[in-house]
Amino acid sequence: MTSHRPSVRLPALLASAIAAALASPSLAAPNSAAAPATSEPVFPHYLLQDSQPATEPAKAVLLEVKVMEVKGSVMVSTDDGKTFKKAAVGETYNTGAVFRTGLRSAVTCRIGGEQMFTLESLSTVRVEEASRAGGKEKTDLMMKYGAASYGIEAAGREYDAVIRTPGSTMAIRGTVVRIYDRAGFSPQAESYTGRALFRTARGSTFIGGKSYSVASGIKGSAAETALANSTVDPSIAAARTQNESTVISQQLSSGGVLGFDNRASIPVIRGGGPLPDTSLPGALPGRLSFALRWDSQADLNFIVDNQAGDSTNIVLSGFRPEEILFPGYGLNVSTSGGLIPFDHRGGKNGGTEIAYWQNSFPQGVYGVGVLHATGGTTNFKINAFLDGEALPIFTFDAEGNVIRVNTLKGTIGPDGTDGAILFVPRNELFETIATPGDDEVTTQAIARSLAAIRTGGNTKSAPSLSKGFPSHPVVGPTNNQVTTLSKSASKQLKAGEARKAQKTR
Repeated sequence: MTSHRPSVRLPALLASAIAAALASPSLAAPNSAAAPATSEPVFPHYLLQDSQPATEPAKAVLLEVKVMEVKGSVMVSTDDGKTFKKAAVGETYNTGAVFRTGLRSAVTCRIGGEQMFTLESLSTVRVEEASRAGGKEKTDLMMKYGAASYGIEAAGREYDAVIRTPGSTMAIRGTVVRIYDRAGFSPQAESYTGRALFRTARGSTFIGGKSYSVASGIKGSAAETALANSTVDPSIAAARTQNESTVISQQLSSGGVLGFDNRASIPVIRGGGPLPDTSLPGALPGRLSFALRWDSQADLNFIVDNQAGDSTNIVLSGFRPEEILFPGYGLNVSTSGGLIPFDHRGGKNGGTEIAYWQNSFPQGVYGVGVLHATGGTTNFKINAFLDGEALPIFTFDAEGNVIRVNTLKGTIGPDGTDGAILFVPRNELFETIATPGDDEVTTQAIARSLAAIRTGGNTKSAPSLSKGFPSHPVVGPTNNQVTTLSKSASKQLKAGEARKAQKTR
């Protein structure tokens, strides 16, 4: 075997891997089946309020739980969740009743004479106990997930009122409190009036008093939470690293607005803009981090997928992603620890989406992709960093040559897709055979090449995700585009090799 043959074979294999990444199901139609099953993390925490034991034993009398207000889809079960029916105003229930709310729905119930609770959208709660013994009323609500508010309208009676999420408790007299606990986020408690004790795995802290206060299970005391929330942040239950909070704070300080999409189950940013090049490496959280940035009115979605193993062997046998990260719908967290912490819906100045692994991460081949969801044509950039150092990104130039760049740049329009691959850790073999590309020079060449590859049909919404979510569609190439992608890549590679052979004659 002559010495020059490996250098011809490996670029072709690398090019095939890039084509596979661009044509992978991740870009074609990200869906829940493409992502590994993830179990909902359990965050044990406690809301505990002052209570005084009854001085005399007394026979307990059951309290009625009366439905006072229903908004949207509210279901109730009296057989411990085996069967459900629609809840109606005026109905009364007792211990064991389970209430469940749907999208944009809520239910308010009165317990006894003075206690009220409101179960918010996409939440489930079970009335474990509602009774009165002597002069003391005891209430125990078990919230499986979601958000609920609780209040007592009158003082003068002794209360032992409880709201729990998997392993928690709450009780106080004459107060209004709220607890929030959704999968993937740190629990958070708010006190509007009165005083309560908030207990998490980190310890206990008092919240409340004469004014409103809030404490987070990830941030600690009410004072620590207030400091961390010095920028207005309406998504009250996000568990963030310090650098992750920095990214969000930069968006908010530049005019961004932060909210939460219950349908996609992810915090959402609108407005703000792209992070600047100079501050990007230091602003990104985690050891392994990725960033997608764009500069005009559009909503782009970031995709990061990976296949663990020896990167050279993966390229030789074909890149087949095993994990996918996508902003929302349960796909923004991977089993290996990857996370897309928020979905940037764009604005007049563009936006930023990030993905990262905090500590450990799969070693192998990664694909990075961008999907155009809504808006106009925009310029974009994709970067990757390992321990603060830029990782080379591999893609095609206009002639079908494999090149490496530190910043993948391009232009993407409605229904468009784009992508590339990279190696974690760096693969010196492929770095030596890939033509070094200047970021500025190759921008238009990459855009032309990938635009030419994707001429085989119109994009369409991915039904598994876009169904039921028309305001935020997910787009990807059709099967025709995937076929055309592979054929065009192969033709470009053969043409490139022919030109090289011609030059050597």
